[in-house]
This record gives sequence, structure tokens and C-alpha cells, in this order.
Amino acid sequence: MSFLRGVRGLLRSPPSTVRARLSAQPAVMLRPVRAFHVSIRTASQVIADQDPETGLYYHEIDNGTYAVSFLKRPPKNPTSIAVIAHVTSANNSPDEQLRHSPDKVWINPAFFDALHHVLKANVADDETLMVEANLRKNGFAHLCATDSIFASVGFTDAKIAPESYERNNMYRFSVRTQGPMRIPERWLRLMRDYIQKNE
Repeated sequence: MSFLRGVRGLLRSPPSTVRARLSAQPAVMLRPVRAFHVSIRTASQVIADQDPETGLYYHEIDNGTYAVSFLKRPPKNPTSIAVIAHVTSANNSPDEQLRHSPDKVWINPAFFDALHHVLKANVADDETLMVEANLRKNGFAHLCATDSIFASVGFTDAKIAPESYERNNMYRFSVRTQGPMRIPERWLRLMRDYIQKNE
């Protein structure tokens, strides 16, 4: 009650009296409050794939479940375009589990939609495909990942036609005898850049 009476008294006082009373009070030092936020992403364990050519990283998103990604930083959520697949491993490391049981991996369709979108948008400038188009003049060229056909694109009079791009829906991200997908470095750079800008 004494506090309230003091406040009421200040409110009834003229501004000069209020300033005088406040200036007589000891200064109070205010320290900035640091935000403290805990999430699975910030505390997650990151593991690089045993084969550097894959460009893959494994981010723990739950107990024993990992999100597979091309990015070293954690994905924003478990189903974002940065996530290629989920691997659950109780005993093995996630990269070993991916190779040992590729059929038990959850594949994220959003990632592969994004990957095909990026490749189709850049296929006309792909140097490897341009060389093949110049040599053969007319026909189709295959885009391959891990020695398997990932997509195809046509060319006429040595000119690549992006509108003819066709994805191979039978492509498998990981095969037990070959391991996980390995894409050319130029595709990897394009995809990492796209994810960073659009996730």
C-alpha cells in the first residue's frame, strides 16, 4: 500500500517534482537478457558420410533417427527440401545403416521435386550435356547419379531442349551394392545454393 501511495503522490506532483525525486534514487543497472532457446536442431549431432564424394550429412532429429542432407547445418524441419531422407539406426552409424538397409529409409519427395526442378532449370547450361549434344546433334542424353539414370533430356541440332526433361521415377536414392546417391559436383553446388535460398 505504501508503494501505491507513493505512485499516486508522484502522479499528482508537477513534472519538476517528479524529476527531482527520480534523480535522487540510486541508479539501477539493467543487464541485457540473453535469449535462451533449446531445440533438437541446435543440439543435434552432425555426422559426415564415410564417402566425401556423396556430400551427405546426417543430422539427429530424434533418438536414433537422422535426417540426411547435403547441408552441414541442420535442416529447418524434418520434412523441408533440405532433407533427402530419414534413416533410423539403433546400433549402426546412420551412413552404415543407409548402406545396409536402403529399403528401410524414408525418402522425402519434396527434396527430389526440388532437385529435378533445379536440374531442369539448368540443364541447358550443363557442359557435359552440351558436349554430348554437339557430338551427336540429335537424340537424348541421360543425367546419371551413381551410375544410374536419374533423368533424360532431348537435344535437336545440338541444342538442348529443357522442356523435354524427364525424370526417372524408378531411381533409387540408395542401393545396397552401390551405396547412397552420388551426384556430380556441379549439381551439388546448384542444389546447396537452391536450398539455402528457398528452405
